[in-house]
Amino acid sequence: MRQAITWRDLKTQVDAFSEAQLDMRVLWCAEDDGGVVVQIEILDEDHINPSGDAWEPRSHYGADYEDEEIVAVKGQPVLHVD
Repeated sequence: MRQAITWRDLKTQVDAFSEAQLDMRVLWCAEDDGGVVVQIEILDEDHINPSGDAWEPRSHYGADYEDEEIVAVKGQPVLHVD
């Protein structure tokens, strides 16, 4: 996996946008897919991925998952895409 940019990197780039660019939809693309960003969520608790299928709040799991690796920390901004 390639190194992700940070929100600071993203902000620096967006700060240089023209007014017209700031009014454009936020799009995302990958090798075989793409779409629009529909929401920015700020996580209100740590998330884990014990199933390997999806990030889920740690509170959805009991004490048996205390050692599960945290994949996204409380306060992490997350883009939702469609």
